[in-house]
Amino acid sequence: MPKRTTRRKEIKTPPKQGGEVAELLPYTVVLMTPDYLANQYGEDVETCHVFGENRIKAIMNARMKAQEKLDALEHDPDDFAALFVCHGHQANIAP
Repeated sequence: MPKRTTRRKEIKTPPKQGGEVAELLPYTVVLMTPDYLANQYGEDVETCHVFGENRIKAIMNARMKAQEKLDALEHDPDDFAALFVCHGHQANIAP
């Protein structure tokens, strides 16, 4: 049986110190909206499609994106709890 390979979209960023180039990978991150911003706490989530060098940076980027979307820039981004993180830009197809 042939070996499966996964294709990852490679996006290059400007060189870091030392001249190396970081590869940005696509991630899907689902965040829980903080109670003080949610209409229905525990049910309000933000699904963000972001790019990052790794899952930690992808979560950071998703939190910033959610803050901007909800116009909550004055709040702590760590208040958005990461519920789910995966490689690739995924969509929820539940009815």
